[in-house]
Amino acid sequence: MSTDPGEGKPNASGSEPVGGGPAGAPPAQPPSWAPPPGYSPTAWSPQPAWWQPGGTPPPTAPKNRNGCLIGCLVAVGIAIVLIVALVVAGFSLLGPAMDVGMKIQQDSNGEISNVSYQWYNGVGEFRIWLAPGVPNTRAPYLACEVVRPALEGTKFEGTNFTIFGNDGRPAANHKTPCG
Repeated sequence: MSTDPGEGKPNASGSEPVGGGPAGAPPAQPPSWAPPPGYSPTAWSPQPAWWQPGGTPPPTAPKNRNGCLIGCLVAVGIAIVLIVALVVAGFSLLGPAMDVGMKIQQDSNGEISNVSYQWYNGVGEFRIWLAPGVPNTRAPYLACEVVRPALEGTKFEGTNFTIFGNDGRPAANHKTPCG
């Protein structure tokens, strides 16, 4: 006949120690996945609580939704105003550079194919490309006789510029001496 390890007395069945395990083992704990107390799987319903007998119905939507509509229209209006302001600011900053670039192309009589204005770390620069077939030896002439006069009298006077030849290398720039 076995005895209870804690008290040394025989257990009720007389065959195993109290606790359900080998002698000296802690008593068995309920599994950690056990449902909470009072849970009944048959009491579950797929419908919301307000469908149940005695349930409270959900609150109804307000009848007047003009407040939401007005708020949405105000938000859309503010977004449109900000977009228009950004576009206007962009054109006011880049518009003069585009005008100077077009003047340089027109004054070159087809010897310049492309002009762009680039802004790097607070310093603006015109990048100018010779038209195909124009030799790189024409770049100093264009720098002195076309580009510098086009920049004079504008807010870009004294702005750096580089003229690139057909080989992609700089052929002249704002430091090219004019004689």
